[in-house]
Amino acid sequence: MEQLTEVRAVGESDGEFCNSMLSLRNMAARIIEKRATELFRWDVSERNRVERWFGLADEEMRTHLRTGLTNCRFVLLELTCANFVRYVPGWGSNVGCRPANGNAVAQVCPTDTGHHLIAITEAFFELLEMSPSKDSQVSTLIHEVTHFRDTFSSEDLRYGLNASRRYNSVPQLARINADNIAGYVVEGMIYGD
Repeated sequence: MEQLTEVRAVGESDGEFCNSMLSLRNMAARIIEKRATELFRWDVSERNRVERWFGLADEEMRTHLRTGLTNCRFVLLELTCANFVRYVPGWGSNVGCRPANGNAVAQVCPTDTGHHLIAITEAFFELLEMSPSKDSQVSTLIHEVTHFRDTFSSEDLRYGLNASRRYNSVPQLARINADNIAGYVVEGMIYGD
């Protein structure tokens, strides 16, 4: 793959950038593991959470989420510093990806299942590290990983956790929307979970 030019986030050395991203990766993997355990139990509170984000909580949705989350956790745990690159305009166009919109804080090429590169913009570092109810660095990382074809193959049909939660009236679209999946995973999570 062609080497991409990188930009540096304000105040972030390569070592700090790497450590930040690996710490977020570990948080995201822990949260996904916790959510997968709750899907396994499939109690009333978990069925209600699934219904809030996806409009229905049947066995097919449960299987869809368990499979996708297992794959997301696997991909996350395989990520190293080399998988996180600093975003520049046009990133990914050399491998056939469409350009990110102007508000993007991160981007992946969904078909890049061999490298799982995640491009991080400077705006990413303006987000809270973790939030149980709104867009954060952790929810963004989860959002991006769900796009890969070997996880959920998700789309960006509606952005933002709050807006996506209201998208549950259309379950067949909510189940493939990246922010519905990310919001479902982080809902109610706090540090130490």
